[in-house]
Amino acid sequence: MQQQSVIDLIRDEETPEPFLVNKSAGGCIHKLGKHCILELSKPLLNFRTKKDLIEMLLMIHAFLFVTQEEDTARDGHGPRFLKEAKRINDAAGFDITVYYNFHDEVNYYLPHVWQCNGVCNTRPPYFGLVKHSTNRPPKPTDTWYKDHQLTCGGTYTKIASLPPKRKKPHVNTSDQHIAASKKTKQ
Repeated sequence: MQQQSVIDLIRDEETPEPFLVNKSAGGCIHKLGKHCILELSKPLLNFRTKKDLIEMLLMIHAFLFVTQEEDTARDGHGPRFLKEAKRINDAAGFDITVYYNFHDEVNYYLPHVWQCNGVCNTRPPYFGLVKHSTNRPPKPTDTWYKDHQLTCGGTYTKIASLPPKRKKPHVNTSDQHIAASKKTKQ
């Protein structure tokens, strides 16, 4: 049986929806048998450069999962991850880091914004802001809502949304244009 390389064992899949819940451009799912899937958010990555995409595809997590090398950090960014990132960065001139800054891309897909009027609007990291991709206010079915009511008790007011859709300008055909210009000459 032919030995497979690490790259042969990695399959990348584009996801139709952005990873808006955790505001990520992608993730790595480990499967049994030294196999993993990289899920990439096509909507978020459409805004990025080819270099950014390469850095996402060079997910060190995939390497660590496939080789089953332990990394002691809870978030998967421990010493093995950092060592592999440094090795690739030094060899290829990339800038693979623990964090990516896809804030603008994520915000593009979260145009509906609500602000809390309670004490949480002074607390980092969200400062009372809730952003959604759909036009729906925060509500009790949100997993965090009950905790919010207990610790803050404030109510939400919508402060931003999509701009109203403009109607496309009517484009006259050449016949309509000629007829319209004849009417104005009369």
